[in-house]
Amino acid sequence: MEKFYRIKSDSSLFKSYFSWLEASSLMCSRYVSFANSNGIEAKEFVPSKESYAIVPTVKDLQNFGSQMTSKTYAYNVRYFKKNSEIGKKWAAFAKDIEIVHKPMPGHYVDYLGNTSSRLFDHNGDLYCSIQYDDSSYSFNAPENTFEEIKGSAFWEALEEEEAKDNA
Repeated sequence: MEKFYRIKSDSSLFKSYFSWLEASSLMCSRYVSFANSNGIEAKEFVPSKESYAIVPTVKDLQNFGSQMTSKTYAYNVRYFKKNSEIGKKWAAFAKDIEIVHKPMPGHYVDYLGNTSSRLFDHNGDLYCSIQYDDSSYSFNAPENTFEEIKGSAFWEALEEEEAKDNA
């Protein structure tokens, strides 16, 4: 079953999301600086203080393949060896970066079971969908955080946001 919500602006989920958005932007700009200064073309990376992973381009593989582990993970992610030149540079660089992760709406509901969710902002409002098992456990989204809305309102906001992103 799937439910749709607008997140209340005074809730911790709302505040966590916009804090994550701001910190994520800073983290990504710092990554671009690191990548550029080390000749790395990859635009996608896995943020971590302990290790450095990217989705390498062909040129990245040519230039740094020997510094990466041999295993390729989901979405073509490759890790740099921790004792490699780039791995060591990343470890020194990352110690000053705040590593942030997007808040997970499933952690804000009272439910024992599997959930999947979407969370995005549109014109200053925060929208959420949560899909959960139709199990014998009850599902409760606290009213001080979640305001239930019609699916059509959610999909309309998502489509408008995607149209802005694709413009």
